[in-house]
Amino acid sequence: MLQFVCFILAFVLEPAVPPVRFNQHDIERSWCAAGAFTDGQQCVLLASAATHRLSAGGDQSIPTAWLDRPELVFRHVLAHTPPLAIVYPTEEYYYFRFRVGRAKVSGNIRLVHANEGEISVGYFDAENPAIMRSATLGEADGVVVRQITPDLVYIGVDGIGRLFVLSRRALRSSSVLELLPGEEVVSGILDESGVSLTLLFHRITEAFYFVLNEDVPQVEKYDVVEGEKVRVLVGQRSGFVFADDVESNRKILVGVREHDVARNTMFDGPFDQVPPRLPIKEMLEQAYPYVKLNEGIDAHGNFVGTPGSRVAISPYQRYRTVEALVVWLDEQSVVAITKADLWLRWTYEDKRHFRRRLPAGPVK
Repeated sequence: MLQFVCFILAFVLEPAVPPVRFNQHDIERSWCAAGAFTDGQQCVLLASAATHRLSAGGDQSIPTAWLDRPELVFRHVLAHTPPLAIVYPTEEYYYFRFRVGRAKVSGNIRLVHANEGEISVGYFDAENPAIMRSATLGEADGVVVRQITPDLVYIGVDGIGRLFVLSRRALRSSSVLELLPGEEVVSGILDESGVSLTLLFHRITEAFYFVLNEDVPQVEKYDVVEGEKVRVLVGQRSGFVFADDVESNRKILVGVREHDVARNTMFDGPFDQVPPRLPIKEMLEQAYPYVKLNEGIDAHGNFVGTPGSRVAISPYQRYRTVEALVVWLDEQSVVAITKADLWLRWTYEDKRHFRRRLPAGPVK
């Protein structure tokens, strides 16, 4: 069944360069290659691919002037979205990208507030900071948004209607991960890169960290790099670096490429894929005391005084070279007292403390 679904996917997506590309299809290609789809997901994927093929057509490009108007960009993207679209990443963003003249536009449709009759659209050009726009759209803008079920959203505008399926599989954490004293699972995470993770919180060190979810077939191939004290796995596609802690049977995310963070690519790390409705206020206040300032945060980590802004959980280093990162990880391994202290040092974030600072990371 999976081979048939992947054949259909290739037939739909490969013959020509589409006017709008979607992260949905990037994830589906990598998951098909890895055999990571369940039977139920294959059926939804097949329906999505078939409807996309049947609906192909319409305007293939937009005027450059439209880039100043998010509502027009949204209409263009929606017209080329599969009639049955699948939102895989766990913070409920549907990512897209397209070209207009020299502009390379990347953006997303955010469905977190669909139950309130609104969606958000935002986009930018990494090569041109002047192109960066966002807007919240709803009934007043001629956009119909309906939350049909917790997992299904309808969006319509100008006679074009699309159904968005919110994939929930990724919210399940790893079943083979053995928790250590003080640890608890926060949530399963699916990054827009297609990499599956589990987010943990350690009550003693008051720290978050991501570990690789090895329940599912891996979409990445990894290169092994040996340091003096640490062994790391480097994703050939994503550049994600995992410290391979064999003794604790886990692979901890310790680095993402600085270049990807700066350009806000799909490989910029899972900080923006933490599920939006988790009750994590207490954990966030312990890990990042600064969030108590001003009006603080709500139950889900959104800043009360800054609508649309959320606490970024980013416990990993930004690196320029793997070699420099490994040297730094080795240095932390020498001075760490316990396993928990070691993981805290490997994944340390400056924003955790107002005054305390560990030795500078690989790009600090």
